[in-house]
Formats: sequence, structure tokens, C-alpha cells
Amino acid sequence: MMMKTNRLRGFALPAVLVASVLILLLILFAYSAVTMDMHRYSLYHDKKQLREDLKSALVLYCADSSLCAIDDSSEVNIFAGHDKVKISAGRWGLYEKVTISNGYPDQYQVLVGRRYECDKRAAFWLCDRNRALSLAGDARIEGLVYMPLNGINYTEVNTRYYTGKQIPEDWLRISSKDLPLVDSVQLEHARTLCRQDEQKLELSSLVRDTVICGSVVRIRKGFRGNLQIFASDSVIVEEEAMLEYPSGIYVDSGERRPYVSLERGSKVNGYIIVTSQNSDSQLRHPSYVQQLGATLNGLLYVDGSCNIEGDIIGAAYVKDCYYYSNGNVYAGTLYDARVVRSDSLAFPIFLKGPYERKMIKKLH
Repeated sequence: MMMKTNRLRGFALPAVLVASVLILLLILFAYSAVTMDMHRYSLYHDKKQLREDLKSALVLYCADSSLCAIDDSSEVNIFAGHDKVKISAGRWGLYEKVTISNGYPDQYQVLVGRRYECDKRAAFWLCDRNRALSLAGDARIEGLVYMPLNGINYTEVNTRYYTGKQIPEDWLRISSKDLPLVDSVQLEHARTLCRQDEQKLELSSLVRDTVICGSVVRIRKGFRGNLQIFASDSVIVEEEAMLEYPSGIYVDSGERRPYVSLERGSKVNGYIIVTSQNSDSQLRHPSYVQQLGATLNGLLYVDGSCNIEGDIIGAAYVKDCYYYSNGNVYAGTLYDARVVRSDSLAFPIFLKGPYERKMIKKLH
């Protein structure tokens, strides 16, 4: 009779040990992979939360003008338990460059302007010069019209009768003898820029995100780019030249006569501001001339006389306007000009009023 034994052959035990080790390693690898994925997800989530905190701080900054003054910085606590966010604001021409950071390598830098130019929110403002606003040809105004006390005339020029639409009565407001108030700090800042460089400049090649100072500046035909120009004499934008958003033209000639001209087919996206210490009661020295076929998208502010044709999409505030044809001057007249109120672009920081900011673009 044979006896059974429970002994295993010698090669089986090492095989069991190796298999056990392999299984343990597989379990460890699986656990490590899950742990690493969870760690990566946690890092991603934390980084995303930090970015969202920066965006939240920007939203708060745009809505609350008292949060941080220009050329200053402040810290805010967006949410309890989160790190404080630092906001630094500086000037970039008549716009504002804002840097938002929270102590980490990431930061959010954007360009902002005003959501509304001032509390008037006009399509067209004409100061009261003791005469009516006259519309001739195919002139059109869409939006609030701040007009002289004498009202509006729909008139004939060069035997051509008015062909546009009459302005609804609920769009009409009474203006004053002066333009809306300007922010004195911004005015002084702009005047300082105008007097930084007295050289004459001509631009014909691509320019991006630049502030240029000079006395006389000419933008050549075919130019493309975005820049802000501060001049102490005049700016000429030639045919088919385009200043892309966000751009701007500011001319302050002091006691001399300023001049800005948009030639046929040219386009400016941003703002045109012209200030003058001289009156032009005889309407012989226009501060601003816009030819038929030229377009301004944004704010027009002219403390002087204007001869406006073409399109203005945004808001226009002018001291006086006229139309010149065949040796005749038609005072207070818009001829073949189209002025349409629009808030699609951020306005420059220039006029006084409630300051609600609007993001223009992210810088980096």
C-alpha cells in the first residue's frame, strides 16, 4: 500500500513567489497610476481655479471703479479661503492696461476702456451756437441727438432736397453752449503726451500696440495697424489707410489751430479727439474734416468746427459743424453724413461720468 505525500516539487515555490511579486507590482502600478492621475487632476483643477480667480477679479474691477485707481495697485479677496489677488492699473494712451496676479507665475494682463463715454450716451451732440442743426442731402442720425434750442431743420443744399429720415421726437434733447466735461487728469495726461516729441512722422508700414508722439503725423495710403497718436499740430489719414481697433488720434495744438483729416476710404477704429483754445466763429479753419467714404468707429470729440461727411459709428460730440460747397458755407449743417450710436467698442477714458470699464483685449 502506497502513502500520499503533500510535498511539492522544488520548482513550484519560486514560481508562486514570482507570480505573487508580479501581481503585487501590477497592483502597485495601477495604484500609482490612479494616484498620479488624481494628482494631475488636482493640479489642473487648482490651476484652473487660480485662472478663474483672475478672471473674477477682472470682472469685479470693471464693475467697481473705486476698486483700484489708475497708476496704483490694490489687493482683493475674491472668495474666502482663496489667495488674495493683486490688481495693478496703468495708462496706455487713453486706454488702461491692467495686470492681475495672485503670486503664482500666471498673470492676466488686459487692455480696458470705458463702457460708455459719459452719462449722455449721445449719438450726436452739437453745442448751441444760436442756430438750428440742419440736415441736408442724405444725412442721418440714429440715436439720441443733443441739439441747439433752435431745433432741427431739414433743408436743401445745391438744389438737392433732404432725402433722409426725420428724427423721432423722443430722440431729441437740448444741448448747451459747451461740450460735456472732460476728466482733468486725463486731459493733462494727454497734453503731456502731445508735447513729448515735436518731430514730423510718416507711417506706411505695419505698427502694433504702439503709442506715437509727434507734431505732424501722416498715415500713408494702404497703412494697416493699431496705434494711438498724440500730436501737437495735425494728423492726416490718407485714402484707404486703416487704423485698427484699438487705435486713437489726439491733437492738442495749444494756442495754434489743430487739424485732423480723414480722407476718402480711410477708417479709424477707436477715437478721434481734437482740442483747441481758438474759436472758429467764421467757420474758416475746421479742426476736423471727414471726407465722404471715410469711417470712424468709436468716439469723436472736437472742441472746434467740423466738416463731416461719411460715417461715424459710436458717438460724436462737436462744438460746431458746417458744410462747404461751391464757395458757400452752410453753418450748423450735416450733409451726406451718417451718425449712428453704438456701444460695441470700448470708449477712451476721457470724459467725466460714471466709469464702468470694458475689456478691449487680452495682452498675454
